[in-house]
Amino acid sequence: MAKASRSVAGSHSSALRRANSIEIFHAIRLQPGISQREIGDRTQIDKSTVSAVIKQFDTLGLLERVPDEARKGRGRPTEGFRLNVAAGLMLGIDITPERLVVMSAGIDGRPLHVSEYPAPSNENEFAESVAKGVGAHLAETGKTMNEVRSVGACLPGLVDREGNLIPS
Repeated sequence: MAKASRSVAGSHSSALRRANSIEIFHAIRLQPGISQREIGDRTQIDKSTVSAVIKQFDTLGLLERVPDEARKGRGRPTEGFRLNVAAGLMLGIDITPERLVVMSAGIDGRPLHVSEYPAPSNENEFAESVAKGVGAHLAETGKTMNEVRSVGACLPGLVDREGNLIPS
């Protein structure tokens, strides 16, 4: 019997698709070589959704197909999936009053390079300093912005109990 896709009451279908994609991506990241069936078993996402997400990831060049050597025998040969580490970079930016740190990681989350630069001296130079730091980091690694798939930034600040930034 097929498993039903998880749903969140009142959630938009695009949010559910995104949540399923994230869960499938992390299942592949945590267990390289995992089969499509194992992804469904691990995530409890129905097989048609897993198949659609795998197809989307494949189209984006995020996956490599690998033969499942453990399951030799009769029947259709199975294959597993792992993340294509050549599919791009993820950048992390950490901005503190003392420094600007830029880190690049492969699509599998493994850190590749860390660079440290002076912090922006004032808020008017903030965007320019970050752009220069990212550009310098990419130049150091021989990479380009075209290879960057995602960027995350950490910026210190006080927040209230609801998670809103408290103005200084």
